[in-house]
Amino acid sequence: MKVTQIFIGLAFAFTAGLLSLFSPCAFPLLPGYISYYIGENVPRSKAALGGVSCMLGLITIFSAFGLVASIIGDILLPFMSIFVMIAGLIVIALGVSFMLNVQILSFHSPFKASRRKGYIGFYLFGIAYGFAASACTAPIFLSILVYAVTLGGHLNGLVTFLIYAFGMGLPLIVLSILATEAKNITYQKISRFTPTIQKVSGIILIALGCYLMVSQLILI
Repeated sequence: MKVTQIFIGLAFAFTAGLLSLFSPCAFPLLPGYISYYIGENVPRSKAALGGVSCMLGLITIFSAFGLVASIIGDILLPFMSIFVMIAGLIVIALGVSFMLNVQILSFHSPFKASRRKGYIGFYLFGIAYGFAASACTAPIFLSILVYAVTLGGHLNGLVTFLIYAFGMGLPLIVLSILATEAKNITYQKISRFTPTIQKVSGIILIALGCYLMVSQLILI
């Protein structure tokens, strides 16, 4: 795989995680849960550790998805060129639906947040939040899954989903610190941009779908 392709893939995975975190359906859940699990007016170090605990939960669940994507990619390797073309069309359709706020896919997460407080509780919340965010941002999640499968090869899917988890987890650590300092106004300001973030997400997915198709046409 070329260096340019690797860079584009990692940048897309990280950006997708970032957009999933700040999506209109996932972001509003964070302030209350963060305050519940690690409390308010606590030291920044404790808040940061709480955010890290949550990110580890995200890494746990998305690592599992990444391994599955790698296995599927290995199975589909003989038919990868056809699959990539079809995947490109699917990703473009998902991007259009997301940009226009047309819900063509809707999943319900069966996982509920743990009531246990502290770092362990926040870790378990990270797992539940990973499922919930994937369900409510189905176009982004499925696009990441499809893209990870198209990479083929061992562990490529795992690396893609790990970067996706970091894209969600790193800003979540910052948000955890802000929550302990009771800076609700920051959340309110960010919430104003969530509709715009959804449209940007759709544009990025359309660009990814076009990139996948063009990359195969060049090889033909």
